[in-house]
Amino acid sequence: MNIVIRADAAVQIGSGHIMRCLVLAKELTNQGYSVSFACRRQPGDLIGLIQRRGLSVVELASPVINEVNLTPNVAVESNAEADYAASWLGVSWQQDADSLLAQIKDVDLLIVDHYGINIEWEQYVRNVLDCKLFIIDDLLRLHAADLLLDQTPMREDSAYVLQSTIKRVLAGSDYALLADNFAPIRETIMHRHVTTVQPRVLITMGAMDLPNATGKVLEAFLQLPADDRPQITVLLGQHAPHYQVVKKYIKVLGNKAKHFDYVENMAEIMVQHDLAIGAAGTTALERACLGLPSILIPLADNQRAICNNLVAANAAIYLELDEITTKLTVQYAFLTANLTEFRARNLVLCDGLGVKRVLVELNGLLSYLPSTLGLRKATHDDIEQVYNWQIQPQTRQYSPNPQSPSWLEHQVWMQNQLSNAEHFFYLIIDNVSNLNLGVVRLNRIAQCEYVISIFIDPSYYGQKIATRALAIIDIIHRDVTIHARVMQDNSASQQLFTSANYQQVTSEIFIRAPIK
Repeated sequence: MNIVIRADAAVQIGSGHIMRCLVLAKELTNQGYSVSFACRRQPGDLIGLIQRRGLSVVELASPVINEVNLTPNVAVESNAEADYAASWLGVSWQQDADSLLAQIKDVDLLIVDHYGINIEWEQYVRNVLDCKLFIIDDLLRLHAADLLLDQTPMREDSAYVLQSTIKRVLAGSDYALLADNFAPIRETIMHRHVTTVQPRVLITMGAMDLPNATGKVLEAFLQLPADDRPQITVLLGQHAPHYQVVKKYIKVLGNKAKHFDYVENMAEIMVQHDLAIGAAGTTALERACLGLPSILIPLADNQRAICNNLVAANAAIYLELDEITTKLTVQYAFLTANLTEFRARNLVLCDGLGVKRVLVELNGLLSYLPSTLGLRKATHDDIEQVYNWQIQPQTRQYSPNPQSPSWLEHQVWMQNQLSNAEHFFYLIIDNVSNLNLGVVRLNRIAQCEYVISIFIDPSYYGQKIATRALAIIDIIHRDVTIHARVMQDNSASQQLFTSANYQQVTSEIFIRAPIK
């Protein structure tokens, strides 16, 4: 099947949209899909990087530049959304759509990650191409899509409930598109010790950092006595407009600072540090995944929702750009004194498996016989529902503890499960009816090793729900070993795990090795 991704990078819009789409493109090509990009060539584009990753790029028509002020010559209405289109697309939505349609004919799925593209573009292009449409956005705008992803932390799909033109919404950081090495590295650092005597600080404000937040942060640290300055690592691309200014600050800091233009493996760099100071795009979720506490400095309005939500979760500190000089070192001292607590709260927010969950959804969207079954992370709102299942005689029959828990015992147990970043607690759901069908849990027992527990609402026995849920687990959690304990007289469950390619190693123990 043919998939096209419409996204751009540029000096004024940054690189984040392309980078997260490259993460998704890698997963899709590994599944055997044909993936290409459609981009506009402009200063700061990442077309060369996309091509080096082995993906083809359709280059869209360049904007007509006004020679007087060197801005795109686009006639648009005077409103916020039109302004986005003007500054991000460089052409009108109609010109952009026509340029795409002139070069793209056969598409099964069109993925759009672009603040300059609106619902009119989506309706027009989908009508011509007759394809599925997957939108990645976080601005709570109107869309016409088969599937929409909004990876803002703590965002709920109810935010889009009034949009009948969106068939299904994936909301929250459970679906964050992080590179595939974040989850494995997270497995290795769940119990790591953090340094509070002289913390290692990572400064990452994006590839361009137009307002020079990096320089302002370095200047603030230079106000500290030399012995009190942390060890600093700066990430900033050589095309950034303030690159040379930052290099001068690095030189003044001497052996207290080092600088990289670009790193291939962001996860490995992050785990070498104890806290970060950075912008609030996808990198804020990467840091949360690895338990790296942050001082967040929003560099664009679209980053404020992430900032506000992470602060509300008490997982980050939020500074405005104009507060760096006066407040940064004070907030740095506060964060340093509370690293352990901030780290724990970050780990709960994002597990790094979002791209696997999105892949499950896209496989279903592109399948001729799509399954309506899905998994979602359980919440505190599900405690009573799960209790009602737990006390059913059919559920207790083969449980290691046949005695039903009390309501209080169950509440304490499930709240502990939900707050533990090492475990996965899913509800099995029907995506069409939104009915809850059962539970599947993975409890971590060692690095990359989990014990699975699964039970189904007795009302839905006989519908192979457990079999289908295990198939989804194999996609999301393919890189770990999973153990299952099944009582010998529970023949149905023994057959379930045998059919799911778990190896029976004793009369009651089944193991599924990592899937290569």
